[in-house]
Amino acid sequence: MIASANRDGAPDVSPRGDLPGFVAVLDDQTLVIPDRPGNKKLLTLTNVLENPAISLLFFIPGRTESLRIRGMARIIRDADWSRPVAAHGKLPSTGLIVAVDLAWLHCGRALIRSRLWEPDARVAADALPTLGSMIAEEIGGIDVQETEERLDRANTALLWGEPGRDVAETDRQG
Repeated sequence: MIASANRDGAPDVSPRGDLPGFVAVLDDQTLVIPDRPGNKKLLTLTNVLENPAISLLFFIPGRTESLRIRGMARIIRDADWSRPVAAHGKLPSTGLIVAVDLAWLHCGRALIRSRLWEPDARVAADALPTLGSMIAEEIGGIDVQETEERLDRANTALLWGEPGRDVAETDRQG
């Protein structure tokens, strides 16, 4: 999770996630976080442009402790930094360099109480409305099944990055 705020201090928290090790550690006080395709709202990046202070919260499946980091971020867009955070051969177009001010481990009590990693504590698939059904209800006049299929295609087709931003293509270009 990444927490940021705009110039007026209005906060936002956004999920981040990728394959294990997706955040590269450059040195004792510097991290690189790739920016993968998401909802295209760019709230975190816009906030960082206005206010570089961020906080990170790392959850590791199966572990009850979490890692908390506070620091200052800046947006990066050159190819040199992106190689260590390539996934499935795809380079991210942008990312964040984080200058770490403070890092600490947080006790596991909240995750233990929530039973987050316990399979029998999961919510049944039909316990809540799907995103597609909520969108169809909000917009009106669109088919729920078609909306679900479009969401599924969008979520899987661009999971690792936009077409054409791959490591092999970058190597050929120099």
